[in-house]
Amino acid sequence: EADVRAALSQTSEARGEDHDVLVWAERLIGSPWAQRELAGAEQSIVAALDGVGNLVQGKLDAVFAGGVDPSDESKDYTVVDWKTGARPRNAAQRAQKLKQLDFYRLLLSKERAVPLERIDGALYYLSEPDEARRQIVAEPKGEAQIMEELRQGVPESPTWTERGVRRIDPAGYTRAGARR
Repeated sequence: EADVRAALSQTSEARGEDHDVLVWAERLIGSPWAQRELAGAEQSIVAALDGVGNLVQGKLDAVFAGGVDPSDESKDYTVVDWKTGARPRNAAQRAQKLKQLDFYRLLLSKERAVPLERIDGALYYLSEPDEARRQIVAEPKGEAQIMEELRQGVPESPTWTERGVRRIDPAGYTRAGARR
């Protein structure tokens, strides 16, 4: 933490990517998530989902033990998706971002054999200066609702296709799951 703060003070007058990364690192270190038990980071999950037609893959930024509210004993995990872009400005943008997060929750549920209702999710906007506005918590949704959203189409977003979720041709995998 001290290294990040020292580097940030040295670049305080400079603007650009290096400065932004240091600001995001400082916000991450100061976030409530920094004090939580990490259960997974940069975790790729490949799963077959009924009704999707192909294997799908998602890369989860972070998975923490417990719910968004650490005292909520009804939750086993929280999927946190770190965001460096602009926070959604309206309900439609928010719904689109949360669709990806819901999909990550569903993948984790399948991979760890944990009921979906025991998995929370949150978007955490490191780019947001106002700490009180950094986090957006996923709304409770069941598997049927998430699957219906997926059937309507994968969002057209570089984040979704490059970092998040992509369809995989099962023929491209060997029995052991290794890429040919």
